[in-house]
Amino acid sequence: MRKNLYFIFFIGFVLFGFVSFAQVISQDEERGFSFREAFFGWRGFSSLAIFSGYDSNVYLSRKRQGSAFEEIIFSLNLSKEMDPAGLLKDFKFLLTYDLDFLNYNRFRKASNLLNHFSLALQKEISPFLLGLGSTLGIILYPHDTKGDFFFPKAFLFGRHYFNEDFYQGLRLEAGYKYYPHYKALGLSLSDYQDNDRHDYRYSGIYSIGASPLKNLFLKGEFKYTLNEANNLYLDFSDYQAYTGIFLLDYKLNQSFSFFSRFSYTHKDYQRQVTLGDYKQEDNLYSVSTGINYRLNRNQFLSTYYTYRRNSSNDYLAEYIEHVFSAGWRYNF
Repeated sequence: MRKNLYFIFFIGFVLFGFVSFAQVISQDEERGFSFREAFFGWRGFSSLAIFSGYDSNVYLSRKRQGSAFEEIIFSLNLSKEMDPAGLLKDFKFLLTYDLDFLNYNRFRKASNLLNHFSLALQKEISPFLLGLGSTLGIILYPHDTKGDFFFPKAFLFGRHYFNEDFYQGLRLEAGYKYYPHYKALGLSLSDYQDNDRHDYRYSGIYSIGASPLKNLFLKGEFKYTLNEANNLYLDFSDYQAYTGIFLLDYKLNQSFSFFSRFSYTHKDYQRQVTLGDYKQEDNLYSVSTGINYRLNRNQFLSTYYTYRRNSSNDYLAEYIEHVFSAGWRYNF
């Protein structure tokens, strides 16, 4: 496994220059740039965060097995304006890299390492912002390699600004999720193919955002997802999903900010429920809320709470989860 980790880090740094996705973040000024015109004209910022908390249901099952955890997150965001006299006049490159290590104290097999790379090319044609790009997500489970996967995606996006405080957007994605250490199901749950498992995933996302007040940001998002896997048994991992998301971000004052997020996802599976003759349907509800306290220009303290509940017509798929966390973030 150590060789695998070295390999992934090597791939990560090689791909850093030309793989992945990015989006414009409206709060960039709040984070503060600490290096400008570095790396041959690239501008950007980075952050390091350390969190600790408790997850009441690590495996998202009816058993509700909980564990304390620690999490380390590193993020790097870069952008570059293209030469106004060149072929890509008025285009902007956006490059991001995220590293997230999550360690569960009680269930080591669930501990994982995420590498996420992203590259986008965008152009503003007022009142529109248009772009395309790709992402690459790599998740490793150091103590259980069967869960490892690679997830590259390509995307197109467009955003229409009604004014500087109100916009709508559309994003189309196509991805390929590959499990290098997990075989696809054969004709039964105990039968496996010689082929590794892979999924094709397609998504369409419509979003609308507004800042009705200077210190208030609201966003709604509606997403359709189609997942098709190469599992033969009952098309076990094939589904369609419909998701609605509402986000509120409110800055109380110069020191405190508050956010809340609610999402609802309905999933229609191709597979049948356990010991039943009808297809599985899930309804997943999720609520997250948190408070950030600004110590100074670069340092923040944060606390978060997330509640998830999956209601299903398959008894074994139902679960409830509570996640509490608190930590420190440094922007540089």
